[in-house]
Amino acid sequence: MVQQLPVHLRAEAAECMSFEATSRIRDPIYGCAGIITQLQHQIIQAKREVAKIQAKITFYSAQVHVDPACLTQSHYAQKQECTLQTSISNPSFGESRGGEFDDGPF
Repeated sequence: MVQQLPVHLRAEAAECMSFEATSRIRDPIYGCAGIITQLQHQIIQAKREVAKIQAKITFYSAQVHVDPACLTQSHYAQKQECTLQTSISNPSFGESRGGEFDDGPF
């Protein structure tokens, strides 16, 4: 069978046949197909995990809203005003801890 192939493909064909033979020893019913099926299931599972993580990132990114103008202001009163304005849109933002203003969730 190998001799019917072009010379440049014979080594690869021999490697493939050797791999299939080894796989058949480990799994007499499915051989290489069993390994391929397992790998396909792992790929599907990994894609699902990536999709879940991306959804979580999107969700948490949408939860955090900081007014960019507040990031550039340096005066304490302006910072305090921005914190209070931001706390109106996000009640957990700007909560007081021991008399100090929290700069947000970061």
